[in-house]
Parts: sequence; structure tokens; C-alpha cells
Amino acid sequence: MTIDDELRDRIERSAEKHALLNAVKHESDAEVGAIMGPLMGENPEFRPHGDAVPGIVSGVVSQINDLPADERRNRLETLAPEALTDIESDDDADSYDLPSLPGVSDNEPTQSVRMRAAPNPNGPWHIGHARMPAVIGTYSNRYDGSFIIRFDDTDPETKRPDLDAYDDILDDVAYLGFEPDDVIRASDRLELYYEHARNLIDAGGAYTCSCSGEHFSELKNAGEACPHREKPIDQTQAEFEAMIHGEYSAGEMVLRVRTDIEHKNPALRDWVAFRLIDTPHPRPQAADYRCWPMLDFQSGIDDHETGVTHIVRGIDLQDSAKRQRFVYDYFDWEYPEVVHWGHINVDAYDVSLSTSTLTEKIEAGELDGWDDPRAPTLQSLRRRGIKGEAIVEAMTNLGTSTSNVELSMSSIYSNNRKRIDAEANRYFFVRNGETFTIETASEDATAGHPPLHPDTPERGERTVPVADGITIEPTDVPADGNRVWLKGYACVRRDGNRLRTTNDSIEVVRNGDVDVIHWAPAPESPSVISVRMRTPDGDITGIAEPDLSDTAVDDIVQFERVGFARIDSRHEQTMNADMTVYWTHPWVHSNWYTVSMVPDESTVIDLTRPIESSMPVYPADPPVDITTQTDIETDGYRVSTLSLGTHTGTHIDAPSHTEPEGESMETFSLRELRFHAHVVDCRSFEANTLIDPSVLPPLTDPATAIELIIFHTGWADAWGTSDMTDHPALAPQTAKQCAAADVAVATDAMSPDLTGEGAVPAHHALLGAGLPIIENVCNLTALPSETVEVLVCPLRIDADGAPARVIAWSWVPSKMKIHFSWIRVLMPRPQGTSEASE
Repeated sequence: MTIDDELRDRIERSAEKHALLNAVKHESDAEVGAIMGPLMGENPEFRPHGDAVPGIVSGVVSQINDLPADERRNRLETLAPEALTDIESDDDADSYDLPSLPGVSDNEPTQSVRMRAAPNPNGPWHIGHARMPAVIGTYSNRYDGSFIIRFDDTDPETKRPDLDAYDDILDDVAYLGFEPDDVIRASDRLELYYEHARNLIDAGGAYTCSCSGEHFSELKNAGEACPHREKPIDQTQAEFEAMIHGEYSAGEMVLRVRTDIEHKNPALRDWVAFRLIDTPHPRPQAADYRCWPMLDFQSGIDDHETGVTHIVRGIDLQDSAKRQRFVYDYFDWEYPEVVHWGHINVDAYDVSLSTSTLTEKIEAGELDGWDDPRAPTLQSLRRRGIKGEAIVEAMTNLGTSTSNVELSMSSIYSNNRKRIDAEANRYFFVRNGETFTIETASEDATAGHPPLHPDTPERGERTVPVADGITIEPTDVPADGNRVWLKGYACVRRDGNRLRTTNDSIEVVRNGDVDVIHWAPAPESPSVISVRMRTPDGDITGIAEPDLSDTAVDDIVQFERVGFARIDSRHEQTMNADMTVYWTHPWVHSNWYTVSMVPDESTVIDLTRPIESSMPVYPADPPVDITTQTDIETDGYRVSTLSLGTHTGTHIDAPSHTEPEGESMETFSLRELRFHAHVVDCRSFEANTLIDPSVLPPLTDPATAIELIIFHTGWADAWGTSDMTDHPALAPQTAKQCAAADVAVATDAMSPDLTGEGAVPAHHALLGAGLPIIENVCNLTALPSETVEVLVCPLRIDADGAPARVIAWSWVPSKMKIHFSWIRVLMPRPQGTSEASE
């Protein structure tokens, strides 16, 4: 469809406003991908011109990004003063990803907050360990409090400390950006624990026990007292001193805390405070001790002695707090506030988050060390070039919910990308390349000159020679006779094993006719650099352009269309390569993404309810009737009449359903109704409750590229029952967050709003943003994973909605970077590129 001057002007004016909003709010350059959703939602009349709008927007964004920050603000104040006021109001308000600590006011920060991380020093930290220091360090900074590192190293046998791990863990804490106020080793404090044990015995709170473990367990489970429970205090003191001096062997005697032998929880009945261990501690300072406190006793004493005010611990450790409270009650101490949270799971690794498992794999030679890129450790992430603050941001975004949480590595990658993209110079790196000679009509065209960074031309250009031929990746090789654009050089057409330059201008790229690809000199070129790139999936070798030699160790670079990498060694013939780099994470950002666009071998799942006579419908909607008009016996064929509403069964709502100026169903193409979807499990929400935004995954993470959220409420099971209309619904803010991120919504309930309430805030938020809503899907438990591809096929009617067939299938990220021209139409080339850099 042709865009006239008036429409172009409207697009440019709207794009300017949204680009200024994006740039001023985030204090950075605007991004095309970030403003396309709000722009198209605000201006649904632009949708029929969806192929051309991104190109117009890209030009406006480039102009905005050329302005200094103060000019951007002044311009926004002129165009949309109310929007600037909202931004500045948000900036003035305190905003925290973590909830307030119990008993502490954010309005009156206190100096008294003291928190501790208590690692077992049996090895360096894996990624999961980072959650505790990230959260505690963030809380300490927020409240101007204290951050303690206490090494709980009082088990020299089962969880035997690694002498190197003490410093390794402190290095990990520093990498995350924190400096502890105090560092304590529990193995230095045995005499303190002994003194508190003696005082506990005097208070009648502990006794020595020589029962076998099996015998005491039988007594405990039966709620019967140990025969040693009432021995005299002086006898207990004497026997405890004998334990300290090593007069008993391991298993012969323990010291127990006297609790309630009939307590409803057997795990709390007269628990062990001290036991004997014959294995010497690896630290020389503690090697002579044999009587060691159990963790619950040692930790409880240390929390009191160091003034800890708030404890964060796993939900599975609730019994620890209950055990320790018995000791605190004997001493009349005040127990710290406790925040319990669920377990953390991390995707993207085949190796478990287990220090012992990682140790075994390293000792067996399956991993090169703790910083092997295949290892899910902080040392590995650091060597790959991931900033510690990117990990902290991802961890704090998880909050402190008691539910188990999933940490997606893509969230860390997205956080890190924001921190390194502006500084990372660009280079070409080609894997498994195919070699071609170059024929050009101009003798001067001996090299390509792409910029070192597209957004900062003042850094200069690289020189990539073509005289000795070039190499390109197999997936980028054009068919014979077809064209590609060699980034930074020219458009070329393939002729056998030769590439001939053409006279095409950059317009062939902008129009989507020609793909832009990266390349490198041929392997035989004297200037070429061989590279070994270490990745979590194994080592990759390839060819890089000569200017990569200008980098230094620890520099972060971006191999265009491949990913970011950290320079690890250079000018060394290591593993038959001139240079070794460590892959950091994908290059993809908010303007581009690459995914596998075809189903794998998994079964395609139908999420559609069949349409049947008298099937349930939304209250006040027309009933469904299917009546046979002709039959085979009398007429030779069968025809039925179908009477139903536009919102029957599994269906899709168009914006015109609730918005006076909204689009009808007919304006949506199938391409717009294919989604990369994420399923959110909301089955814990009860009838007629609101689903809050905490259930949402990161919606704007370009690495996950979520386009549709499917809310799995479980109310599909209530279909046809009296409970059907009592489903959970979206809180207004949940719907608004989806709309702001340009993410559509599906639900297995009758509506994303409460049925029968009259008000439909979720409909207005989503349909008002030009996003469709899919309702009454079913069969969600059959989905192979929480990430799927979804295709919605509605009836083609010019109406406010339509019954639809909804299907889903597995989605798997592609190992290769596959480019699709339609993605470029929706997501134009990265900002800052120019004709010269293309």
C-alpha cells in the first residue's frame, strides 16, 4: 500500500514522540524495536502499512539519537509535556525490585540492618550461589546497613572445606560488586561455641547423650524421652568437657538441645548441637579440634553474636529457625527477622548446580576447571566477559518469593548487553566458511570499510581486504545468480565460485530484496587471523578479519551476527589458532532476533475447543445451534446451518470488540497471528482472584522475544460447570505490562477479566494497544514445554472477533543464526547503520 505525504508526516511525528520518550526515559539512545509496539498500538491505522513503517521510524530514530540529551528533553517538553512530567515523577520516586525488609521502612532508612551470607567453602560458587550475596548486598546498600560473610566451615568431613575456596568466594563477592563489612570463619570460633554450650547446659537446655542414632530415632519418633535427658547438670558438663578434650570417639557421645519431646514435628525434638568428628579440619588453626557444633547451633550463636537483624534462607530451612528459637529462648535473646524464599533453577546448562558434581567433573577431566565456559560457575561467567552487576540485576529481579523461581540466562545476557554494547567494537568472524573470489569493476575497491562501532563513527573504520578472496558462512551463501550485501563493502552476485560486485544501491537492502551478511578474508590471505572461540557448547574455530589484532586481552568485542566475546589470549598459537576468545552471549538485541521457525519432531498440539450445539458461551452471548438442513439419504449430501456469536468457544477478540476506533478481525494477517509464546502457570490462583504481575517473565528481554503470554489458570477443567465463570482474571497492572511490552494475551478461562463484573480493564489495556486476546484455549497440560510457537487461525470475517483454530508446537532456539526477510520488515536494521556500514 502506498504511503502518501500526509500519512508519512503523521508516522514521523508519532515516531518522534515515542523515540524521545524512549530516549529520555532510559537516558540512552532510542531503539526502533522498543517503540514500534507503543507506536502501532496508539495508531492502529498504521498497521496496513506495517512493511513500510519501520523504515520511516528508523530514520526518525537516527535523527533523535544524533541530538544531545538536553535537546531531546527540551524537544519532548515541547511535544508532550505531560509525558515528560510522568517520566520525571517516576524518576523522583524510589523504586526497588526487592520488597521491603520486615520491620524496616524505606522512608526512614536505618543503620541497624545487618545481614549475612553464610557459604560453605567447599568450592567456588556456581550461578545459584550468587542470589544470596546479590540480594543481601543490595539490601545492605539500600538501608546503609552491614554485609557479613561468614564461612560455615564446621563440618570437616561431610562438607570438607577447600582451602582455596575461601579466597575464591571472596573474589566472587567482589566480582558481583560488593565488599563485605566483616569476614568470619566459624572454624576460628570453636571456643566461643563451647562457652555458649556450657551456659546452655547450666540453663537446663542441653544434655549429653550416648544413645545410638538408630535408638534415639525410635524414641524421638515415638515421642519418648531419651534415658539421658534428666542426668544431673554437673554430669553433663563433665561429659561435654570430655567431648571437647577428645575422650570419646566419633558417634559415641553427642550434646543435645532439650526441646519438647512431644513436639508435633519430630525433627525439632531434642536435636543434636555438638558431635565428634575424627577427621582433622584442613585449616591448621582448627586441625586439633574434634568436637564440632552442628550448623543450626553454630549459625544461631553467630547470628546473635554478630548482631544479624535479618536472615534470608531457603523455604526448606524453616525447621532451622524453629530449632534455633529454642536456644534463643533459653538465653532470652531476640530472634532475627527471617525471609524465606524458594529454590532457584537455572536454564541453559547440562551440568547440575552442584559443587560436588562440578568438582568430580573437574577431577575427571570432563571440565578444564572452574572457569571452563561449560561450567555454570561465576568464574566461568567472569572469564566470558559477563559483568557482575548484570548477574545481580537478574537475581534481584527474581524477588524473594517462597515459590521456586527459574533464572533464565537470557536475562543475564540482556542485562550484560546493556552494559557492554556501547564499548564493544565490531569485527567479523566466520565459522566453517566457504571461499569465493571477488571480481569488481573498480580497481579501488580492494577492501571493505565497516565501522568499528555503528553508533560512534568517530572511532573510525576497519579494513577488511578482498584481494585474496573472501570467506562467508555456509548459511549465508547465496544460490547461484542471487545477490547478498557484504557488510561494509558492496552488493555482490554469485557466479559459481566467484562473487561479482553489482551497481545496486543500499535501497535493495532497505526494500528487503537483499540480505546483509558478514564475511572475512579467505583463509589463504596473509592478513587473516585464526580464532578459537570457547563456548558453553564446546570450542568453535574460525577466521576473523585482520583488525582484530588491535585488541587487547580482556577487551569485549562483538562478532557481528555471531555474538559478544572476551579476548582471552592473542598472538599465541594455542590449539592451532592465533587468538583465543571466550564467547560472552548472543549479539541479538531489541531490534533483531533469530529463532528456528519450523516445528521440531514434537507433536503439534491443538488448543481448540470443538464447536457444538448448546455449548457453553459467555453470559448474554448468543447460543450455539448446529441444525442439519439436508442429509445424504434424501438429498445426496449433508449441509448444516450454523448459528453462533463471534466470541464462541476458542476465539480471538479484535480491538473493535471494546474500542470504538479499534480494528476488526479482518485487518489481522496470519503473519501477525503467529506468536512466540510463553506459558505462565497460574493454577495456584483461586476463584475470582486477580493474577498480579509477579507471575510474568521478563517481557522485554530480546533474547526470549516473547510475543504472547498464555495464562494457564486451570479453569479449562471447569468448562460446562457452574464454576466456569468464577475463573481468576488479570489484574489491571498485569494487562498493562503486557500491553506496554507489545505482548498479546491468551487464557484458558472465559475472559482475562472477571466475568459478570461489567468493567473489563484487561480488555481495554490490550485491545486499546491494538493487541488481540485469545480466550477459551484448552489442552495446555499437553504442551511439551512452557515455551512454544502458536498459530491462531480465525474465521475471516470483518467483525469484532472470530472463532479460531489455535495450534502450538515446540520451539527450539536455533544453533545457527538464521535470517528471515520478514523479521527485517518488522524489526529494521540496527540503529546507527548507514549506507557505508551496510
